[in-house]
Amino acid sequence: MQSLSEKSFKKLLGKYKVYFYYTIIFTIISFLAFYCYITLGKSFIWQTDGLKQHYVILYDFNNIVRNILKDGIYLFSWNMGLGLDIIGQYSYYILGDPFAYISLLFPLKYLKYVYEILVIIRMYFVGIAFIIFCRYNKKELFGTLIGAIVYTFSGFVLFAAVRHPYFTNPVIMLPLIFLGIDKILKEEKYLVFIIMIAILAIMNYYFFYMVTILAFAYAIIKYIIQYRKNGIKDFLNKFLKTFISFIIGVMIAGIILLPTIYAYINSARSGVGFSYYDLEYYEKVIFGQPDTAYWSKTYVASIVLLMIPIGIINIKKIKENRTVLLNILIYIIILFVPFCGSLMNGFSFQSNRWVFAYCFLTSYLVAINLKSDLKYNVKQIIWVLGFVILYIILALKATNVKREFVLLSIAFSAMTITVLIVRNLLKKEHNVIKNICKALIFILVSGNVIIYAYGIYSPEFGEYVEQFIDFSKVDKTYNNYEDKIKDFDKSIDFIKQNDNKKIYRVGTPIYTNNNMSIMHEFKGLNYYLSIGNGHISNLTNELLSRGTGATNALNELDSRTKITTLLGCKYYIVPNGKEDYVPYGYKKIKENKNNKIYVNENNLTIGVFYDNFILKKDYEKLTPLEKEQALLDTAVVEENIKNAKYDESIINEIKSDTTKEVKYKIKDEKNNEKFTVELEEEVKKSELYILFENIKCDENATHSFEVKYGDVSKTQDIKNKITSAYYIERRNILINLGYKDTHKGKITVELDGKGQHIFDIKIIAVPMEKYDKSIQNLKKTEFNVTVCDKDYIRGTINNEKSGVLQISTSYSKGWKAYVDGKETEVMKVNTGFIGIGLDKGEHEIYFKYNTPYLKIGTSITVIGILILIIIIIRSRKRK
Repeated sequence: MQSLSEKSFKKLLGKYKVYFYYTIIFTIISFLAFYCYITLGKSFIWQTDGLKQHYVILYDFNNIVRNILKDGIYLFSWNMGLGLDIIGQYSYYILGDPFAYISLLFPLKYLKYVYEILVIIRMYFVGIAFIIFCRYNKKELFGTLIGAIVYTFSGFVLFAAVRHPYFTNPVIMLPLIFLGIDKILKEEKYLVFIIMIAILAIMNYYFFYMVTILAFAYAIIKYIIQYRKNGIKDFLNKFLKTFISFIIGVMIAGIILLPTIYAYINSARSGVGFSYYDLEYYEKVIFGQPDTAYWSKTYVASIVLLMIPIGIINIKKIKENRTVLLNILIYIIILFVPFCGSLMNGFSFQSNRWVFAYCFLTSYLVAINLKSDLKYNVKQIIWVLGFVILYIILALKATNVKREFVLLSIAFSAMTITVLIVRNLLKKEHNVIKNICKALIFILVSGNVIIYAYGIYSPEFGEYVEQFIDFSKVDKTYNNYEDKIKDFDKSIDFIKQNDNKKIYRVGTPIYTNNNMSIMHEFKGLNYYLSIGNGHISNLTNELLSRGTGATNALNELDSRTKITTLLGCKYYIVPNGKEDYVPYGYKKIKENKNNKIYVNENNLTIGVFYDNFILKKDYEKLTPLEKEQALLDTAVVEENIKNAKYDESIINEIKSDTTKEVKYKIKDEKNNEKFTVELEEEVKKSELYILFENIKCDENATHSFEVKYGDVSKTQDIKNKITSAYYIERRNILINLGYKDTHKGKITVELDGKGQHIFDIKIIAVPMEKYDKSIQNLKKTEFNVTVCDKDYIRGTINNEKSGVLQISTSYSKGWKAYVDGKETEVMKVNTGFIGIGLDKGEHEIYFKYNTPYLKIGTSITVIGILILIIIIIRSRKRK
């Protein structure tokens, strides 16, 4: 007799064997799929967002959480750009990501290993979520396992899991939210739906928006097809209860969701518009090509190609096929219509990052229609053959697809059909034959996704894997400022050790989107975050600062002397050979082996005082370089204020002597690709700029200017509403060529891109005498910062006139100010900063930051949780 423990084990194994089998299969496939990463020594840290955002933010998240007992809880970071809200910025990436919290279990020094493991763990749970959904809907083990493999190793997951690890989270959540909908429709149980909605809303608002649209479409279609006999009254009743459940889930997420919504609304990512798709896009979508644009990664294993006609044949017999196929049809329409891509991306630029839903339902179609005995009748086999032949005919006519991937699908489809035909010919039940055929299907599907993964990752087929950092170079890359400033970490440590005031900013000449200030914990002039701050973006766009965009409004401000000094830039770290990039007024204080450190002799604190102001409408009359001068001379405000003098005459003074246009002639023009601008006069003690205006070029191509002047070399992309990721046009480009005591010689311009480039050129000199006078004037009334730490600033000032105090941090409603203990209104000053009005006299000033809408969000969360508890108690009482 078997012992009780043996029986219990067998019962447990029988109940969970699908997870056991999946775990084994997943382990084998994932090892083989990522084998080239192992052999090439590559990490899962993508050189762009992985390096500059995901790993850095995971590192900072660990620092913040691990030091809560020492530092307390704070919600503002000075190391992000000019200072940004932590919830508002990190909610997009990490705060609601349960997998990120696993990293807290390991020593920080092992974080790069944990980062790799978390990528695999997230992918593993994609299949687990799929299996949970299938088990609830009573799908057979065989079809469930094959569907789980197809979904887990679909094109979207293989592409996104390593590129943006947290993009895997909505892939996990979608089946669970659809499960919540199924429980509502079948059992009128709302608890799972509420909890899953709350989790996804906390995880990531961006994907929450997409999944909400998909979930309600799925629910309505499923009800109409499978439950409409219950009548309109039942529909309205369930719809209302589902909507209320959705609201409760959103309420539970309020503590994160409300502050995030505020941050998003005040970001620079709300551009509206969409471009049109070309024939190449449609062909690549249809054939699931790995390089399809707009995130339309539609690839799923070839078994799906066979199950679509089976599902169509069984559309009357199996109602679920109707629901799934109609949803898939709607998804195809969304993929094909540009406006729908914009709709799914929040009415911004079109992006089909929701396409994992297409991968899910096509995979679920396999779970529905793939029989455990693999027995299909002749009609079904003929339909499958016809469907594959149609696929082949379309593939032969396609001109914009990679043939190897199409042949891969055809080959695996043919082999799978062969197995089905053989199984169909063997009419008698025979377990050995049946199991051999099932094993062959497992092998074919697994081989299909492994070879497809190899096609994506292998350098033989593309450059994707080369975009990832060598695992052995991860730490070195960060310490050397992405290999652009060697020993950067040591230079930062030197500055920290020799200047403990912590109220200065550090600049570099390196034009690149990054978050090195977060990684090395200093106040910098750069950031690269999905949301950012729209007010700062508006300011840098007004100044026509080179390279600014929706995700990075600063970009070191092109090393421009005036604005960087206004922002409190005290130190400048320059790699050897880049000394010409150092702004005016800096003195070398340290020469290292690989870089030099300079100090700004005109350094200002992060708070500056103005005794006059101009209105925004006056400011708008100035050119970008004149606006930069205006920021040193006066406060720019939206409307009249009582604490300072309105001085319109400043506008005329700025216009009269801020800039000087330099005469030049163009030589060596060659095919509109390269030419030389020769200065016709010497320019003394000035910053020199080249301005490209009214740029016109081929709308569909990527273009850039590369400008060389002495040792200074700078590149700037030309953006329009088609080539810009965020529909930000760049028709005018202003490039800082640096300061010299004497400017003379030639400027070389090279253009990269198709077709003709039409533009106007101006060479503009900015003499520094006016700058020196402005700095002296600002230093007369200095804001003495005594404390600038975490989420507050404290200082004193003795102003002989009434005026405006500006603090050079990103404007937000989260700031409160207290003058001599009394709260005073915080206003937006100079487009992007916070400021307060001050009466004449000595003052003690205190600024405190609180995340906007956090309190009300917390209250809503508490109410939502209480409602959820009541629902749980009532449901248990019913039972």
